[in-house]
Amino acid sequence: MCQGDAMDMIGECRYYAANFMEWAAKKDESIKTKCLEAARYFKEEAGMAHKMCELLGGWQRGEEQAQKLADSLIRNEIAKLICEAKKHEASAGELLKSIALNL
Repeated sequence: MCQGDAMDMIGECRYYAANFMEWAAKKDESIKTKCLEAARYFKEEAGMAHKMCELLGGWQRGEEQAQKLADSLIRNEIAKLICEAKKHEASAGELLKSIALNL
């Protein structure tokens, strides 16, 4: 359940964050570039959740996903994706901080 919930949050919430940043980019020319760059990072991060889903065989929280999650090779690949998502999150966060400080 924890892995599935985390994938939901990364996939869905960062997708919406990207959409918001694209919307914000249209509203203020002075922050457009940073907003679009943050949107790109959020989209990349959301993509990490989709890659995790592919490794587990779907978004469900069933026996198939539990069996795959028990496989250390799959867990290692998921860990790599989590680390990559963390980098995208940090990059987007720095841009958001920069935007907020310059408004």
